Amino acid sequence: MINAIQGGGSRTILLSKRANIFYLERAKVSVFNERVIYRKEYDEEYLDFNIPDCNTSFLLLGKGTSLTDAAARALSKSGVVVGFCGSGGTPLHSINDMTFLFPADEYRPTEYCQKWCQMWFNQEDKMKLAIRLQEVRYENLINYWSNNPYLILNKIKLENEKTNELKEKILNAKTEQNILLGEAEFTRYLYKILRDGLVLQFSRKQSSGNDKVNDFLDHGNYLLYGCAAVALHALGIPPAFPLVHGKTNRGGLVFDIADLLKDSIVLPLAFEMGSDIEKSNKDFRVELINRIQKEEVIDKMIATIKFLLSFENRYY
Repeated sequence: MINAIQGGGSRTILLSKRANIFYLERAKVSVFNERVIYRKEYDEEYLDFNIPDCNTSFLLLGKGTSLTDAAARALSKSGVVVGFCGSGGTPLHSINDMTFLFPADEYRPTEYCQKWCQMWFNQEDKMKLAIRLQEVRYENLINYWSNNPYLILNKIKLENEKTNELKEKILNAKTEQNILLGEAEFTRYLYKILRDGLVLQFSRKQSSGNDKVNDFLDHGNYLLYGCAAVALHALGIPPAFPLVHGKTNRGGLVFDIADLLKDSIVLPLAFEMGSDIEKSNKDFRVELINRIQKEEVIDKMIATIKFLLSFENRYY
């Protein structure tokens, strides 16, 4: 295993092992004394805070943020993926409005991208790849939900017969559209289980600021999109080769990879904390980031991509 990304810079900590994920609002990110910092105003006073870029996997910049060219160079040198987003980590206008800036690096591994493209341009192989990804997704879902203390406490569990029926419908799909339709039905089923188990009035809609569960779902999903973007960047696979999502969106593969753990981790946590009137968006983000790190989400995404391509663990 290679413990550092080749090509110089300060990338000595593996992307999947880095401890920090940052979300900033109303801040200026710049470089001061060769350190990446962000500046915020508190009580009419400007304070500077250090960003440990060598130990950061990705940085989300929300409303009112700016990024200097020097900071962009420093973050790129450290291999940090940067994303621009709306308030709270959610895009302002569209669910596909997230833009990620990947560090310019000619030393990315090439075999993963080449193997992915080889399979992607063959429709039969592409469908097999999509089905295998769905298999891993639902294995993760069953495992996490079965061991989630909050769900166990509230006696919320997947019904074996219904779960298997919906899962088989997706795994036997003949087209990408069939997968999407099956996925939508399965997701509605998960919403129903959580809604009924917690006795909540809930219907899925785009975040409006008035519905905490929907707000948390949107915010959490975009943190998972950031993790997926980091995983793809680590393996050198462009996000423009999706399996199911975003055929007309160049970041579609980010959504596919995020789905591996989105329903497993984000969905139950959004309902858990969204049903507590004391919990804020910040509380949710902090807890979700802790779980992302505890569950080694980026590691799992990278390992799954390698599994899909049947590659040995060489770089990460």
